[in-house]
Amino acid sequence: MLESVRLQIERVRQDYPSLEVAEQPDSSIRIVIKDVHLPPHWGKEKTNIATTLPIGYPQAMPNGFQAQLDGQNWSGFCWRPSSWNPSRDNVWKWIKLIEKYFEENRP
Repeated sequence: MLESVRLQIERVRQDYPSLEVAEQPDSSIRIVIKDVHLPPHWGKEKTNIATTLPIGYPQAMPNGFQAQLDGQNWSGFCWRPSSWNPSRDNVWKWIKLIEKYFEENRP
């Protein structure tokens, strides 16, 4: 894992102490954050989210995430930001964009 990516992940861990990171055999990076607060219109208080930083991150933009909306079942969301600038955007911003997705969308 690149040092710059490790530092980005540690920044996210400051806001989400439950963050779990696993480097995958293909060099992608799996991130799971437990107990992310949801807006009331989702019908539950919290969810777990999972996302993968793709091979080539940060030049390669993350694409999609999963949320545990019903017990251990994961729902996939194929979603990505409209733009990605690897010199400006980072893991913390990606997680905040996922939270924004939940705010702006309904189940």
